[in-house]
Amino acid sequence: MIEIPTELKKAICNNELLVFVGAGLSFNLKNIHNQSLKGWSNLVENILLELKSSGHNVNHLIPLANKYEPIKVLDLIESDTDIPKKEIFKFVKDYFDLKNDNNLDLHKKLYQLSKK
Repeated sequence: MIEIPTELKKAICNNELLVFVGAGLSFNLKNIHNQSLKGWSNLVENILLELKSSGHNVNHLIPLANKYEPIKVLDLIESDTDIPKKEIFKFVKDYFDLKNDNNLDLHKKLYQLSKK
């Protein structure tokens, strides 16, 4: 049996626990298109593919996705005035629309620890 530290039990009971969960928790979740969410790099690649398939000139950004951190490439996408932000927002909203059959047991257990 796992021994839970007294301080942790107290924080849970007093609703003082703040759970910080990284992106890894959603890595294997699948969206309604049956794509695994994976990490930030995957999101950036999918945004660029979507923009390219919509006719936007992003060929100069595609190689950068493998060279730089995803946030830098997202900054470049954001600063490009020829790329309509509304289109990106629509894509991202759709991309994070999760399938109903994802296993969210761990997410639910973490949520029960604290509402913060």
